Amino acid sequence: MQLSTINRVVIHPKYRTVGLGAKLIRETLPLAGTPCVELIAVMAKFSPFAEKAGMQKIAEQTSIDSVSHISKVLLELGFDMHLLGSERYVKAKLENLSPAQLSLIRKAFIKNSHPRFKKEFAASRLWFLVLSSFLG
Repeated sequence: MQLSTINRVVIHPKYRTVGLGAKLIRETLPLAGTPCVELIAVMAKFSPFAEKAGMQKIAEQTSIDSVSHISKVLLELGFDMHLLGSERYVKAKLENLSPAQLSLIRKAFIKNSHPRFKKEFAASRLWFLVLSSFLG
């Protein structure tokens, strides 16, 4: 089966709630060139723009405990989960942590490593490159 993936649909807050996300998907789907298109979007469960565009909801992935644990550790250390895709933000946060705090993050990632945490935390590999440089 041929499959295309929509990883992210981002609409400026000023233009949300006017149907722009659904319009973008509706007009882009025919250009995908594959019979199936998967949408990976955290916000899709709160705003059904994909269904409004004609997509059919097949499954919703639930949270994984190990991912939740890593999130909890990062939140407790003051990380803004919405900014984890920013190399500059992550690097600045990590530079200001104590060795003990860095150790907490290291332990959380080692103990709770799961292939899906990559999708949960970052828009790019930059987060992991920066994190690995700090955590050794």
